[in-house]
Amino acid sequence: MNDYYNYMELKSYLLEIKSMLNLFLPNKITLSFISDTTGKSRQTITQYLQNHFEPKVDFWKENGKIYVSQAAAFKLLRRYKRWKAVADTK
Repeated sequence: MNDYYNYMELKSYLLEIKSMLNLFLPNKITLSFISDTTGKSRQTITQYLQNHFEPKVDFWKENGKIYVSQAAAFKLLRRYKRWKAVADTK
C-alpha cells in the first residue's frame, strides 16, 4: 500500500513539472532564441539539428525563420547549457 502511495505522489509531481515546463517553453521556439540563450552560433545549432533530429517534425522553416519543436528545444538547451557551464568553470 505504501509503494502505491509513493508511486501516485511521484506521478503527481512529474505531471506538475511537465505542466510547468509547458508554461516556460512554447510549442515552437526560434533557432535564434536557442542561439542567444546558449551562446552557440546558429550554424552550430543548425548542424546539430540536421544530424540528430528529424526535419519537419523537430525543426522546420516558417516565413524564413527556423523553428524548433518544444521537445527538441529542451534537449538542445540542456545539451548546450551543460557544456557552457563546464566551459565557464575552466
